[in-house]
Amino acid sequence: MTIDETDFLCLATIPKSGTHYTHHFLVNYLLRVQGREPGETLFSHDAYAVFPNRRRNYFDLKQPYLPTGPLPPGIRDVVVQHGFANLEGYPGRVIALFRNPLDYIVSLYHYRHGSRVDETLHVESIAEVTEGFATRWAIAWATLQKLLATATPVLPIRYEDLVRDPTARFRQMLEFAGVPVDQALLERTAEDVRSDRFRHTAAEKNLNPNFRVPIARDGSIGQWKHEMGEREIQIARQALARRRIDLDDLMADWA
Repeated sequence: MTIDETDFLCLATIPKSGTHYTHHFLVNYLLRVQGREPGETLFSHDAYAVFPNRRRNYFDLKQPYLPTGPLPPGIRDVVVQHGFANLEGYPGRVIALFRNPLDYIVSLYHYRHGSRVDETLHVESIAEVTEGFATRWAIAWATLQKLLATATPVLPIRYEDLVRDPTARFRQMLEFAGVPVDQALLERTAEDVRSDRFRHTAAEKNLNPNFRVPIARDGSIGQWKHEMGEREIQIARQALARRRIDLDDLMADWA
């Protein structure tokens, strides 16, 4: 499928880094600044009519592209993808969300193996999947570094910074996108999607039958400190070292 993505805003993320939370904010704000009131649609039957655009869907799965608009001048649409591949030379702008590798491993373990009803996906411990998930993180990290070295406009944001001060990070995103920043509207929309309300709504309305628990989980940072022991950390350290990433240096920079 050929789609001109000029002036598209792409939210590219390492999985479990606030993808839906951030996408929901961006679309709601951009609609509201145009005078439209989208309402709380993320968990309603209309969710995919308002938040449909994942690059994988229309590039890989050949599904129809469904425009979100009308959005402010200069932003034709907002699309989402996991990972940072296939964005060199992107004709729009890229917001890149990522998180530290240890929390990524813990969160992806719970999403992929700890929370699902399908017993064939279960593993006994995080240790069984640590090497594979650490390698996935390292590949995504290397791809992001390559993307940052290109001419593609990219705004990198750590998930940890988003959690600590979502309003400030959302303002950065809007300024990067070149759209008007209405502080009152920004704060209202950030309040709509703040993590505790997001999780509460998920628990009430979206208990996916494929999962034992709501898909929107804790969302906090530093979970690895409670769920990973030295064995798991060492497995992650070795997996990252094979990709020329020093875990200890990386985590020291993240503090």
